Amino acid sequence: MRAKRNRLSKKVKNNLIGYCLILPMVVGFVIFTLIPLIKTIQGSFYDMTEGYWDTSPEYFIGTQNFKVLFEDQKFIKSITNTLFLMLGIPIGMLFAFLLATLINSKFVKAKKPYLILYYLPAVTSAVAIGVVWKWLFNGQYGAINIIFHTNVHWLSDPSVVKITLIMKGVWGGLGGTLLLYYASIQNISLDMYEAADIAGANTIQKMFHITIPLVNGTSFYLLVTGIIGGIMAFADNYVIVASSESQTIVYYLYDCFKRGEYGLVAAGAIFVFGLLFVVTLLQFYLNSRGKKAVR
Repeated sequence: MRAKRNRLSKKVKNNLIGYCLILPMVVGFVIFTLIPLIKTIQGSFYDMTEGYWDTSPEYFIGTQNFKVLFEDQKFIKSITNTLFLMLGIPIGMLFAFLLATLINSKFVKAKKPYLILYYLPAVTSAVAIGVVWKWLFNGQYGAINIIFHTNVHWLSDPSVVKITLIMKGVWGGLGGTLLLYYASIQNISLDMYEAADIAGANTIQKMFHITIPLVNGTSFYLLVTGIIGGIMAFADNYVIVASSESQTIVYYLYDCFKRGEYGLVAAGAIFVFGLLFVVTLLQFYLNSRGKKAVR
């Protein structure tokens, strides 16, 4: 009886220690995530165009903020711009995978210098990188036009500016993506490649039948986080371009915030939250369905 009581008290003690350890995270989540989310949902149904947050009954307007958003052509354009800029996600993943495969191969002896070199943009300030890119691609005195003797307005021409931002996004995210792919490839057993060599498989066959399937989990993670980051994109547009031609959803909401249209900002934030939730859920569903199909 005493032994059972001692085991119970030890279990209670361990549970209390566990709860105390996770308490700061729970409190932080409630204060900085849950409460703001609830207030944002509430604010999206109120008129706050006068520049202050007021949820008094007389300001309740129902779904009017959402209606105004989707009737605004600038908001619709910001959605299409965001989706277009997200084309850089698969491009970056492809380049990173090919580089990781090349660095992991027997043809590259010193691997760490390449990994460090490619990872440097990931640990550099996004604002600092944005300022440098703004100088490099300036249409009048930019280094890119000077080096290649061109006269392209990279940051102001509507047909080019989004391409510039995609190039910057691919370059900036290459290091982190490369490192994850490299680590995943390192974890693949060499026995599988040796068996493929015995079977007479060439490099392309080994890539498609061994490497790509076995790094599928990493690809899925990178795709999910990449799409989340793409929908939330703001810094590049704000620092480098600051133009309506490449305005993203978050940048549009930032402009609304500066004008004091808090109701529209809240409605837009709820739209972004819902979009992220649906897209992420769809990705998990398609991934699990793909795994079942393989089995």
